[in-house]
Amino acid sequence: MQAEPAPQPTIYCLPCAEQQLAEWEGWPLKQAVPLLPRLLDGTCEACGAGGRAQLPSHCLGWINIHALNNTGLPNYWKILTTATRWGCPYYGETTCPRCAGRAIVSQMIFPGGSQDFAGSCDNCGLVRLPPRL
Repeated sequence: MQAEPAPQPTIYCLPCAEQQLAEWEGWPLKQAVPLLPRLLDGTCEACGAGGRAQLPSHCLGWINIHALNNTGLPNYWKILTTATRWGCPYYGETTCPRCAGRAIVSQMIFPGGSQDFAGSCDNCGLVRLPPRL
C-alpha cells in the first residue's frame, strides 16, 4: 500500500462510527484501527439507515491518554471525532495488498514534524507502508 496525498474525505456514519471508536484504544500505527461503516448514497453500509449524521474522515484525530500522575509516555491513545495535531487515523482508504479487501491508511505526525503511515485491514490487521518519497 502506498500512502498518497490526502484524498477526498470518506464519509462515515457518525452514530455507527462513534460506537466503534468508543471501544478502540491502542497506539497509532501499532494497532489496527476499526473499519468504519461508510455512508454510500446517503445510506449506512452497516445499519442500512438513510439520512444519518455524517462524519468526514478528515475530522478524526488521535489523542494520547495519560493516567493520573503519569509524566512520561501516554498509557494509550484514543480516536476522537475532531482533528488533532497528531495526524489523521483515517487519512484515506486503499486496497489491502494481502487480501485485496478494504483497508484504512492512517497518518501519524510526530513532534519533530516527521510523519509515518500504516494500513489497517479487517482481515489482515496492521500493514506497514513504505516511507513516502
